[in-house]
Parts: sequence; C-alpha cells; structure tokens
Amino acid sequence: KQWYQRRVAITAGDTAEDRGEENVIDTWVRDNEMITKYLKEWIPLFTSTFHTTLYTSVRKSSLTLLRKIVRYMTTDILHMLDEGNSSHSAQIVEIIAAVLDVENDDNVVPGLMMVRDLCEKAPDIYTDHFCRLGVINNISKRSDNFTEEKLKVKKEKSTDCDSALIPLL
Repeated sequence: KQWYQRRVAITAGDTAEDRGEENVIDTWVRDNEMITKYLKEWIPLFTSTFHTTLYTSVRKSSLTLLRKIVRYMTTDILHMLDEGNSSHSAQIVEIIAAVLDVENDDNVVPGLMMVRDLCEKAPDIYTDHFCRLGVINNISKRSDNFTEEKLKVKKEKSTDCDSALIPLL
C-alpha cells in the first residue's frame, strides 16, 4: 500500500498541494484493478504449470511464485479476485491440498505459509474451500504426527542418557 502511495506522490508532485486525496484514492483503485487483471491471468498459469509438470524444480518454482502472490496480496485484492464466477481461490486451495497430501516433501512449509496468509487475510472466502478439500484435516493430522514424534524423541533421549550413565556408575 505504501509503495503505491509513494508512486502517486512522485508522479503527481512532491508537495501536498499538488496531490489531493481524491487523486491518491483514484490511483490506488486503478492499481488494484491492474493487479487483479494480471493475477487473473497468472494464477491459472502457475497452477496449471504446477499440476502438469514432472520436474520438481519447476513445481517448486511455481509454488514459490504462488506463495509470493498470496503473501503480497491485500484483502481487497483477494475479494476482487473472488468476485463473479472466478475459480482463482479454488485453484490456489487445490494447489495447497496437493502439496499437503505428499508426506515427505519440501513444499509443505510454503503450503502451510499460504494457508496462514489466506486465513489471516480472507477467512470468509477460504475456510469453505479448506474444509471442502480436506486441508484442515490434513493439517491436524500433521500436527498430531508432529507432537507424537516430538514425544518419541524426548523419550529416546532420556533412555539414551540413562543407558549411557549406567556403565559410568
């Protein structure tokens, strides 16, 4: 938001008299429209690239680009993307569901980061999609597995220390 306001200040003039509040608001809305125009083309491109490629580096790059798109989108832009019959939000959640379905993959962390960002910015849009595609269940299973593994590691460390101390006594 600040970047766009700075750009307005540079193009309209540096003094407060040169740029009015109306000019700032109009330019901000116009920039949101341009952003949504490009994102409506880029999101399907990156999601289809992720689904169709067999190369892990290409999948990781397209997921990284989608994660950056989600990270830097504002709530207004997310709502503008969801207007009408667009399936952009469903496409993003399908990518997240596909990433979280894989057990041992490096792409899980960016997928979880996308879930966090989407839940913070537009929970009203994405909660239904997350429930429908099982993302919430998948995350809860992962968190249960994580806590069980953590408990096992703590038990193993305590037994290893005890067995190491026995010969010393």
